[in-house]
Amino acid sequence: MAGRTRRAWAAVLLPAALLLTACGGDDDDVPLAGAVLDKPYAVPATALTDTDGEPYSLADDTDKRLTLVFFGYTHCPDICQVVMSTLASAMTRLDEADHEQVDVVFVTTDPERDTEKVLRNYLDRFDPSFVGVTGPLDTIIEIGN
Repeated sequence: MAGRTRRAWAAVLLPAALLLTACGGDDDDVPLAGAVLDKPYAVPATALTDTDGEPYSLADDTDKRLTLVFFGYTHCPDICQVVMSTLASAMTRLDEADHEQVDVVFVTTDPERDTEKVLRNYLDRFDPSFVGVTGPLDTIIEIGN
């Protein structure tokens, strides 16, 4: 009986200890990565189409203090859903006043399958306030570059 009890405690304590050791750390040792831009990226005023079938320009229709733009597709098996879930979670942590100052725009990179209806259904699973846009692939590539 004592061996069984020790194994049971080990089965509980070992994962707990591993989780606790993963929680610590000194963020000062983590180098930052990215690119420093000499000037802000100038978004073309080219209009795409939103999930209501209306023209939507990333340059002209994004008037909030912060607009987060993600290029992805609804049939993405992994990272797209993780990013969208993370953005949705972050939005729930904002108070109402701050939430109203942020737009999240999902630009599909698979316009053949991601129709306006498909985009709206996909985004509603994360946050109904998220904007979805589509258009000709050549136009999306032009905007993203």
